[in-house]
Parts: sequence; structure tokens; C-alpha cells
Amino acid sequence: MTLFQMEVLNAVMNTGNFTRAGEQIGLSQSGVSHTIRSLEKELGISLFIRERGGVRLTATGEQIAASARIVLNQVSQMKRIAAEANGGSLSGTIRIGAFPSVSVQMLPRLLKALHGSYPELDTRLFEGSYQEIKEWLRTGVVDVGFLPWPDDEVADNATILAMVEAGLGVTVVPALTLPEPLSSVAARELSPPLKREIGVAVRSLRDASPAVHAFIQLAQRFSTLS
Repeated sequence: MTLFQMEVLNAVMNTGNFTRAGEQIGLSQSGVSHTIRSLEKELGISLFIRERGGVRLTATGEQIAASARIVLNQVSQMKRIAAEANGGSLSGTIRIGAFPSVSVQMLPRLLKALHGSYPELDTRLFEGSYQEIKEWLRTGVVDVGFLPWPDDEVADNATILAMVEAGLGVTVVPALTLPEPLSSVAARELSPPLKREIGVAVRSLRDASPAVHAFIQLAQRFSTLS
């Protein structure tokens, strides 16, 4: 089993779909399918149960995929150690999970600063709800994610604003969620002002790559934007 096969296996496990796995790792659907078939042939077992619309791991496949993830995490740790020994030169890709208001209001300036400091570093944005970001972090789809802190905000701000616009009441929402320009909704600042905190979450800080550590440090400089 090669590292490449483990990466493909991990991507399919995360997405449950050959096409989406290929999009995640930059491989065609047929390339993903061929790699998995070759791995199954090499191991002499079926790793996935093919179903309409996707695939799911067999019981044995779950055990093998879990072992593959451990190996991939160890490889990432070795790369981090090597990068630090070489003076911390950063390259590769950071996969970022963010909810819409962060994507629009905070990330453009943050990513511009990141690319200015580390031009060889690439980024990929995954935009979704809070629950989706948590799941992406848990399954390794993203390396780092933005989430409200403390974790007690579950409302859909777009829906709330639509209800206010329809004249159904008033609400208190973070300034980052307000669209520009506002149409039939009037925005007023609270006095005294209230602030919310936005956290940067990772699955394991110890196993995070040097690039992710650099991203977190840079994000802390933008914390006043929340």
C-alpha cells in the first residue's frame, strides 16, 4: 500500500463518493475508482460497498482506513518536523472551512496577508454551516475551521434577516452577517456594544502542519474583526 493509495482511501472515506473524493484531492473520478480497485486487489478484500449515489466502508475497510489515517497523520508530523528543521519554509495546501459571513468579511484580507507572507502556500475554501464545518474537521476534509466561540450559536442568520425584512420582528445579529447594502432592514448598534468571539478550530493542534500553525497565528492578528 502506497501513501498515495492511503490518501485516496482517506478522501473516499471522508466524502463517501468517488467524484467528490477526486475533487478534494485533484484526481478524476476514474482515477479514484482505479486506485481503489487496485488497492482492493492488492489486499484481496473489498473496502467499500457500492451503493446508489455513493459508497460506504465495509467493516474491514473501516479498520484499514483508520490505520491509514494514523499513517497519514504520522507523515504529516514528519513533514512538519522537517519543515521546522529547514527554517520553516512553507508550501502545500491549507483547506479552510468557514461560514458565509467569515468568508465574505474576514477571509479576503486574511488570505491576502497569508499569501503575501507565504507565496508558495495554496488555500482551498470550503463554505458551509457550523455543523458542516465541525463534521469536515472531524473527518479531515478541512485542516482548519472557523466557528463561533463559545459553541452556542445555531441560528441561520440569513433566515432571521429575511423574517425581519418581512416585518415579523427585530433581532440581534453579528455585524459580520449583515449584507451590503441593506434594503428594507434598518441596522442599529447596541449600546453598550456586545461582541462575539470567532474561534479557529483544528482536529489536533499537535498534528497540525507548520502551514496551519502559521495560518492560526495570522488569524489571531485579525481577531478584532469579529
